[in-house]
Amino acid sequence: MNIREKLITLSILKKGNWKEMYAFLIQDKMLTQITENQVKECLKQIKNISVLTILDPEYPECYKEMPAPPFVLYYKGNPNLLEGKRVALIGNQRPSQTGIGEARKLGFQLLDKGITLVGNLQLGIETVAHSIATKEGKTIAILPSGFWVIYPRENYDLYYQLIKGHLVLTEYPPGVSPSAQRFNRAHHLLQALSDVLIVIEMTKGDYRLNSLKGQIDVGKVVYALPASYNVHSSRGCLELIRYGAYCFLNCSEIFSWLNHM
Repeated sequence: MNIREKLITLSILKKGNWKEMYAFLIQDKMLTQITENQVKECLKQIKNISVLTILDPEYPECYKEMPAPPFVLYYKGNPNLLEGKRVALIGNQRPSQTGIGEARKLGFQLLDKGITLVGNLQLGIETVAHSIATKEGKTIAILPSGFWVIYPRENYDLYYQLIKGHLVLTEYPPGVSPSAQRFNRAHHLLQALSDVLIVIEMTKGDYRLNSLKGQIDVGKVVYALPASYNVHSSRGCLELIRYGAYCFLNCSEIFSWLNHM
């Protein structure tokens, strides 16, 4: 029973809740209160699931730079995808046909350059991006839940494709259901993991809008596709461009950014 196993056990006992884990670690840095029986029982729950902890050398450097880095990551698939260039395609869950077309066009161009697409396995633009990547390249999905509780149910088949040759990861242990707070956290992990964020289309009321503005504030490369202000489904994109996001014109700019990272 080592400190790594105790950290995984703490994650399972606290259901991946970062604040509760942090509070526990402040009081007990060496996790002396975690018992051997707890470790044995918790490790049984993650059979056939791979784990990365913040103590591991393979842990992504980009997460170490977060104010609240995930202590434990559960994953299925190919962890080598954490090492390449990564771009997130973000957008509405009920996209327009124009949005779907733009996501497909842009996604194929990125995949053709060997870039990995990142998403949260959500409906709409992210489903489009994950789906084309299963045929033409590689993709990473970051879940707002634990394994065995895949959301949305419509993407069950896509999920099973992604764990074979791609990568699905989550901060939450098996059986943890999605919630509004976990959706936000999964999106923050997506932002941190991605070298560039591209918003295909987004309404002005989207819950991700403020966090994307926060990314612009700290210097993250955020692009948004322009559209007429009369197009309700893209008003969030215009809001981001007005706030300071780059106006997407073509992929050459994206490739230029990635070549200098």
